[in-house]
Amino acid sequence: MKTSMGRFVAGFAIGLLVFVLLNLVADHLRSDCGLPAVLGMARCSDDIRRAGFPLQVWEEGGFAYHSWFDSRALLIDLLIGLGVGVAGGLLALRISESRKRQLAQKKLSGFFRDSPFVDADLDLTRDKSLTRDDIDL
Repeated sequence: MKTSMGRFVAGFAIGLLVFVLLNLVADHLRSDCGLPAVLGMARCSDDIRRAGFPLQVWEEGGFAYHSWFDSRALLIDLLIGLGVGVAGGLLALRISESRKRQLAQKKLSGFFRDSPFVDADLDLTRDKSLTRDDIDL
């Protein structure tokens, strides 16, 4: 997971997980008998089940039973979910790159020079010919 692709995949997975959790919360709040109704485990008399976030994709139930499914709303929800995942992946990349830059700057400024817990090999300030451009970020 030290590669940038691994960081992106981790951020993407976290973004998708957040989107799925938001969907579950929305399904719970929109359905008459909550999330158990959406999962088919509720025993309500007038149970209308709804699913989809941010757009409602599916609804069924009630005393006068009705059912509908909106494939366009599903496609839009999937595209939004992928967008949230990509945004999470890009955010993870940006955070890791800024942390790398901060660590390199601290090494150059001699932040670790006097620390007893760091090897002398990590102290980049001993070689006076070393510049910021010599460190691979």
